[in-house]
Amino acid sequence: GYVHADEAPAFMLHTAGDNQSLSAGVYFFDPQSRRLDSLLTGKGTYSSLSIHRLGGKAAFVVDRDTTKALLRPTELFGWQKGQPAALPLAITDSLSRVSEHAPLVFSHQGHRLYFGRAPMPILQDTSLLEEEIVQVEVWTYDEPRLYTQQEVRLERDRKRAFTHVYHY
Repeated sequence: GYVHADEAPAFMLHTAGDNQSLSAGVYFFDPQSRRLDSLLTGKGTYSSLSIHRLGGKAAFVVDRDTTKALLRPTELFGWQKGQPAALPLAITDSLSRVSEHAPLVFSHQGHRLYFGRAPMPILQDTSLLEEEIVQVEVWTYDEPRLYTQQEVRLERDRKRAFTHVYHY
């Protein structure tokens, strides 16, 4: 996939690579100079590509973990013209993680990058046998949302993120 700057000839793209001349990663392409600069290379899942309207700054979310971990260690990377490569701006920690579901948005002047962080989800204990896992849903009459609303909004709640800002 790719994104382009609204007011400048600049593109940011990610690719799985061709294993010979182009490695998997995220690249910045300047059509005027016909130059392709690598921002971050290596295997991983790249998402939420964002580029400032003038093309001088870019950001993206990456999951470089190749294991099958249930909690994905996502990282936010940022780049600005003149830097040789993208730098990490925010990482997953023990309390929250960078959300791949929240959009990355630059301010009009490009001095701020808005991104989302989500709380760490509660995971099911996988060391239990199938017959040891209790299958119940607990709710009370004084919940702020009805049980049926909770069921309908479950996926939206899983993708919920809280807006944070990074100052360039």
